[in-house]
Amino acid sequence: MILKISNIKDDMLGVITAEFIQSKTLIRVFNPQYSGARDKYTIQIGDKHMMDEIGQYLNHNCNPNSEIKDNKGVPCLYAIKDINANDEITFNYNTTEEVLANPFYCDCHNKLIKGVPHE
Repeated sequence: MILKISNIKDDMLGVITAEFIQSKTLIRVFNPQYSGARDKYTIQIGDKHMMDEIGQYLNHNCNPNSEIKDNKGVPCLYAIKDINANDEITFNYNTTEEVLANPFYCDCHNKLIKGVPHE
């Protein structure tokens, strides 16, 4: 899978796929570096916060084209719909984050993205 970090808009970086990705395809097996501290570049996995060289550039979308799932203890990124070449890969931050380090209003719906407590 060829993924690249690109300027999305206004000097904001994001992850772009160089090729078509079919729904339900494994996009990336993360190579996590875990930390107890959250920041705007980490992804929450359980009660830990993960830094990954590609994952840190995944942007939020309320209607994402990917999701993060646990695969036998390893966090992975899967397509949840077909993704065309040169499209940005996104996920919904509220699906992993209990509390965002930097809450923001999304470009999708102008909705406050701040995390959602998980049970």
